[in-house]
Formats: sequence, structure tokens, C-alpha cells
Amino acid sequence: MTDNVNSPMHYIGDIECIDAIEASMSPSAFRGYLKGNVQKYIWRYETKNPENRVEDLRKAEWYLKRLISLKLEAIAETAEFASQSPFKRAEMLQTQRGTSNDTNDI
Repeated sequence: MTDNVNSPMHYIGDIECIDAIEASMSPSAFRGYLKGNVQKYIWRYETKNPENRVEDLRKAEWYLKRLISLKLEAIAETAEFASQSPFKRAEMLQTQRGTSNDTNDI
């Protein structure tokens, strides 16, 4: 039986479509995309054929779980960042920006 929520046949390939979409967007835009899909599937599930209503609710759940996962990752990263010394935080920010304070490069 085909799993139209987690592995729909029309999305089979080397690269997951959702990963390509995420890579093309800022984190904020991707969260908005996920939220919009949750809203879309919740909005229209009652208008579907009764056999497909639960499937649309499961699709909404899938997007919501992905959104929750991203939020939990952000919270963990923020907590890790906050627990560091000011010098370590500065180093982490420079690494994130791709810059270095290393004078050995001169």
C-alpha cells in the first residue's frame, strides 16, 4: 500500500522535494511554508472525499511535526549559545558568518 503522507509516489527521487524547498528559502520563509501547508490541509480536509479526509489531516500533522522539530532545534541552539562565555559566543557568531579573528592568516 502506498503511503501518500510520508512517501507519495510522485515525490520519489534522488532528492526529497521538501529538502530542496528548504534549501531554497531562509529559515523564516521555510517555517512560513510549513505553517501554510498545515493551514491548507486543515482548511480543506472536510471538503474532501470522506476516504481522503484522514489523509489530509495526516499531511497537516506531518508539516506540523516538521515545524515543531525546527522550533525545538532553534531552542536547543539558543540555549547552547546562551550557556557559552561571551568570548565563545563571539567565536560562534564569527564562525556562523564565515569570518575569522585569526591573526595567523595575515
